Parts: sequence; C-alpha cells; structure tokens
Amino acid sequence: MASNYYSAQIKQCLEFGTRNQSRHLKTIHGHIIKTLPYPETILHNRIIHGYAKLRNTTYARRVFDEITQPNLYSWNSLLMAYSQSGNHLSEMERTFKKLPERDGVSWNLLISGYSLSGLVGEAVKACNTMMREGSGGFLTRVSVMTMLKLCSDNGRVGLGSKFMGRL
Repeated sequence: MASNYYSAQIKQCLEFGTRNQSRHLKTIHGHIIKTLPYPETILHNRIIHGYAKLRNTTYARRVFDEITQPNLYSWNSLLMAYSQSGNHLSEMERTFKKLPERDGVSWNLLISGYSLSGLVGEAVKACNTMMREGSGGFLTRVSVMTMLKLCSDNGRVGLGSKFMGRL
C-alpha cells in the first residue's frame, strides 16, 4: 500500500513538476528509506527513473546500488541517466557492457547518448552492432530517427542515406 502511495508521489513530482523537483524527489526518497526497510524493485526503479529524468546521475546510481536484484528496467533507467546527462559517456558504456540482457530501449539509450554528444562514429558502430546482435529486431523508429537526425546535424547526409538503404 505504501509502495503505491510513493509511486504516485514520484509520478506527480515528475509529471506536474514542482519548483524544485530534485529536492522534492530526494524528500520522497528519504521518506521511503525511513518507512520501507525493503522497498520493492519497482519502487526503486521509479526513483532511478525520476533521478534520470532530472539528470541526477549520482543519486540514480546510489538508488540502483540499493537494489539486490536489478531487473532490465532498473538497468535501463540507470543507462538513461548516463545517456541523457551528456557528460558521463564512460559510465554509460560501462553500464551498457554490464547489462545482463539488452532490449531495444537499451540500444536506443546507448545510441542516443552518443548522438547527444555528437559522436557520429560511435553511434553508427552501436547501431551496426545492434542490427548484427539483435538481427535487426531491436531497430525501432526511435533508432532510425536518432541516426538520421545525428547524420543530418553533423552534415553526414550520405551516411544517413546509406543507413536508410540498409533498412
């Protein structure tokens, strides 16, 4: 019951916004620690996702480290924190390599992280690996749009056309 209450509080904090979302999320997190000695993984995931949205990689990592058995959503939420921050690429890469399993979200976060940093070559390499390892099954509209935007923004129209030709 308390888990549902806190999930709703986190959702409200992030959706409707508060003046100081990060402080509000830390307060909610503090209450959870005090009242729930063993919070469910889903609640940890919500907190990690919240810190990721707020680009607070330090707290996202702390919460992730509290989880005894992180699931794919936990890993992807942490990956999102590093991917969106734009300045934690080495942590993003290390986290990606440690993933026990990967899905389309995992790959898109990696590609997006490279894209946000303007690393065309790394994004292309990740996309090629994704298509090879995932038999193209992980390639989504998000992957395609991210790659095309990256190529366009960096004056690599030929590369974008080549990428489209492989689809």
